[in-house]
Amino acid sequence: GFCLNRILFPQYCFVMTTLLLLFISAAVIYPAAGLNNGLGLTPPMGFNPWNCFGRSGTHYKLPGSHWFNETVMKQVADVFANSRLKEVGYEYINLDCGWTTGFRDKHGNIETNRTAYPSGIRGLSDYVHSLGLKFGIYSAASHTQCCSRHIKGANDGSYNHEYNDARMFANEFQIDYLKYDDCKDFNVSYTRMRDALNQTGRPIYYSVHGIVAPYAVNIANQWRTTHDINNRWSTIMDRIMDSNQYAKYGGPGHWNNPDMLEVGNPPLTVAENRAHFSLWCLAKAPLLVGTDVTKIHPTAMDILTNSEAIAVNQDKLGVQGTLKVQEKTYQIWSGPLSGNKHVAILLNLNQNGTQPTKLDWSVLGVPASQQLKVRDLWLHEDLGTHTGHITLDVVGHDVRMLVLG
Repeated sequence: GFCLNRILFPQYCFVMTTLLLLFISAAVIYPAAGLNNGLGLTPPMGFNPWNCFGRSGTHYKLPGSHWFNETVMKQVADVFANSRLKEVGYEYINLDCGWTTGFRDKHGNIETNRTAYPSGIRGLSDYVHSLGLKFGIYSAASHTQCCSRHIKGANDGSYNHEYNDARMFANEFQIDYLKYDDCKDFNVSYTRMRDALNQTGRPIYYSVHGIVAPYAVNIANQWRTTHDINNRWSTIMDRIMDSNQYAKYGGPGHWNNPDMLEVGNPPLTVAENRAHFSLWCLAKAPLLVGTDVTKIHPTAMDILTNSEAIAVNQDKLGVQGTLKVQEKTYQIWSGPLSGNKHVAILLNLNQNGTQPTKLDWSVLGVPASQQLKVRDLWLHEDLGTHTGHITLDVVGHDVRMLVLG
């Protein structure tokens, strides 16, 4: 209505119209809410020490384990750089909580625990980068980081320090990945940290715990969909089921995260490790190794480096596979892949015994009359061409992971 008097006030009309168009253009080109780093077009692959070296107080997650420090992290990085892990795509070597003193210095910067990290965080970052890998760090959307909550007066959380910490992480530490945790979190801190990371100009993958989709979609590259994982089969199944409900929100640049991998951690069996890894690959979950790779069993290494299963996780289509059939003794999961192919997992829920399991093409959304070539990703064998369905034996707590097309 401001141009109704355009005949009497043509210059006023021109100025107001121009300002309105500029405002609209700015809103379209520069959205107020959105992660702007171009990262995570496929789920990240790397390492986090918490599942194998983490502890609560004096209680370690894994009996007989030890805390992580600069020496441990360098040893881990060496294994990644000089093994099949790097070859198949694992690249991020990430710290978790415990790298600080719990406090900030007189300039407001987080203090590094120099006893545990004598070279400083930049020294460790430079070492990891020298191996052709990427480096990640941890902070929290709260007054303290989770490991410092028991320290009186601790103030190493990033709440109300987002821009200062982001600059330190990007410029001084040269990080490539930030895990941002929920230690009595403040939701506003997640968006502040997103904007602060964007402002640094350094590409930093942003992983959050405390907010979920759909709210988190424009804030982070990934978000935790579950409570913490542990090395029990029942918990692993709970975590993938929890994450399944958010499937429609996952995709390139923004992924659902059912938590880090437990592959290789006792008492999980070989079959359970294989099933766990298969489900994470199908669900396009981040593949963050959580076992002590300096002492890893060859079988666990084989599972973590199965290039055919990893190809499903890293498929460019980026569609999260989901649970399609739920029965008392078995499940069937499936999802689309690029090239007009499909992935399917037949999972035996029984701990013992063999379960013959039938996969009907209807589960894939494919006509029963269509012929499909079937590939077993763990046997690394072609199972021939089938029409309408295929029936396979699956042993207890194990899977048959198939690509069909």
